[in-house]
Amino acid sequence: FLIDDCMELHNVNATMQEWIGVKIQSSHHQNLLDLIALGESKSLFLQHSKTVVAGTPSRFQCMFQPLQNEPIWLEISLQRAPYGKMLGIARDIGVHKQELERLHFKSGLDELTGIPNRNEFMRLLQGMHLPLPGREHVLLMIELEHFGIVNDMCGLSAGDALLCQIAEMIRRAQGKQDIVARMGGKKFAMLRMSSNLDDAYA
Repeated sequence: FLIDDCMELHNVNATMQEWIGVKIQSSHHQNLLDLIALGESKSLFLQHSKTVVAGTPSRFQCMFQPLQNEPIWLEISLQRAPYGKMLGIARDIGVHKQELERLHFKSGLDELTGIPNRNEFMRLLQGMHLPLPGREHVLLMIELEHFGIVNDMCGLSAGDALLCQIAEMIRRAQGKQDIVARMGGKKFAMLRMSSNLDDAYA
C-alpha cells in the first residue's frame, strides 16, 4: 500500500483491500488511521510513521479494525517513497499470534506476566486434594477496579505494564507453598497455604 504524510491511502493491492474491506478509488482516498484499532495500535503506527518520515525504515505489528471484516493482526514494513509518500508492505500474522497464545496456555504460564494462568492454577488445585486435615488455607480472588481507565487514558502498553507490576507485587507476597495465578484480564488469585483470614488480608 501507498500512503501520504496525512495517512491517506493512494494505492492498495487486491489482497490488502480484501483485508481492510475497502475499495480504494482515485476519486476518494481512505484514511488508514480509520482502519487501525484504537489504543496501542494507532499510537504505534503514528510513532513508526514519524520515524519513516525522518528517513528510517521501520517494521512493527499492529491490529487493523476493518469497517466490515473481523479484526486482523498485520506486520507492517514501512519505508519512505518518492513524492512525499510512504510504501508499506503488510503480512497477516494472526495465525502466528494465535499459535503463540496456544503455546503459552499449554505451558501453563500467562503470556503477559509470566505467572501461572487459570488453567495451571486449577490443575494445581486439583492435584492438592484439599482440604488437608488440621490445616487452614485461604483463597484470595483479586480484581482491579477501574482498570479500563488506564487503558483508555494511557494506552494498552501502560495497562500491560501495570498488570505486570501487580503480578510482581503478588509474587513478592507469595509464601513458599502458596500458589498465585492470573485468572484472566484484570483478575488474579492466590492460595495462601496454612494461613488464617487475618494473615491473608495482611
